Amino acid sequence: MSKTSSVFVIDTTVLIDCRRDHPDAVSFLLGLANKNAATVHPVCAAEMLDGALDQADMRQTIEFLGAFKRVSVKSADFERCLSLMSQVRLSHGIGWPDCLIAATCIRLNQPLVTTNDKHFKAIRGLRIIRPY
Repeated sequence: MSKTSSVFVIDTTVLIDCRRDHPDAVSFLLGLANKNAATVHPVCAAEMLDGALDQADMRQTIEFLGAFKRVSVKSADFERCLSLMSQVRLSHGIGWPDCLIAATCIRLNQPLVTTNDKHFKAIRGLRIIRPY
């Protein structure tokens, strides 16, 4: 994946909406999937798995996540995550998982697709797309 490609990192909020059959989320993700333009950060995948209610839900979640390429996290992302935390943790309540997601998106120069744009807008350099 080149830094100039039209690839989007999908946040947990949109993934959850899709799993709950929210029509706008399903339509948006299908459009990206058809273009092979949707990726998922490992933190978002972990958050999805953490929300599984039982074994059947876990299997369905694993299958759902299998439809997406996974973003590769680098050690530099963790360093930037720490820097972001020192900037926004106390003022905006943003935790390390979201700072790590943001750091990875910034490094890859890929926008984060989220319905939680209010939460992420405090992070400078992060491009955010609110899909619906």
